[in-house]
Amino acid sequence: MSSSIKISDNSEYVIIEYEADILRNTAFKDFEEAVQLGKKHGIKRFLINLTRSQNIDSTLNTYEFAYDDLINSKVIDRTVKIALVVSPEDHSHDFSETVVSNIGFNIKLFRNFEKAVEYLRK
Repeated sequence: MSSSIKISDNSEYVIIEYEADILRNTAFKDFEEAVQLGKKHGIKRFLINLTRSQNIDSTLNTYEFAYDDLINSKVIDRTVKIALVVSPEDHSHDFSETVVSNIGFNIKLFRNFEKAVEYLRK
């Protein structure tokens, strides 16, 4: 399995954790599944741990992830809060943060796990 989805120990946010590089279709499927889990438990905060995963998709596919997949999703709405955690030297997810933010999502990229959790708790 290259990803896992679970609720945090304190039940404040849903965690998506990747163990392998990701593409648009995987990211979208996993995020929809996480949002559905969050809805069942009244959670609208998501921590996406990408510290062991790079975005290996094209710039166009990353753009379409936001402007096609997320906008047209019947499951995901823009009231969620998202923290992306990446390794310090990884910039492959920077454009994802930009385009998802540009369509109105509350998303922020972190290179420190604790700061990401702190952001979600605010």
